Amino acid sequence: MEQPGSLDERGRGLVLVVALADRWEVLERKPSPGRTVRAEVDLPGRLSLVRAVTAGQ
Repeated sequence: MEQPGSLDERGRGLVLVVALADRWEVLERKPSPGRTVRAEVDLPGRLSLVRAVTAGQ
């Protein structure tokens, strides 16, 4: 992926997605024009957090 220039006003969105997401994809919108970026981020310890919250109820 090409990096945006230091003075570019656009083009950093996918750079951030690539850096932060564990999985991602670009989907073409129907009807056009446009695209949707779908990203997933793994949250370490998520299940232990859910257990802690539900145990306190």
